[in-house]
Amino acid sequence: MHAKSSERSLRFFAHAPDCEIARQGESEAHHLLKLELATAARQSGAHAEMEVRAPDGSWRADVLASDPAGTW
Repeated sequence: MHAKSSERSLRFFAHAPDCEIARQGESEAHHLLKLELATAARQSGAHAEMEVRAPDGSWRADVLASDPAGTW
């Protein structure tokens, strides 16, 4: 995993292209990390969803967190 920024300067984490998890599916540890991230985001007041795809299918977020007020 490594930190990246989208074309709109949104920050996110992504698998490296050669990441075994990305190629072969999801490990239990990876799934638990997603749950922890979503829980932490929600406890901080954010709205968090798991496995969110872009409308055009070009990307998928393991955990997508947003501000309930819509500012980020």
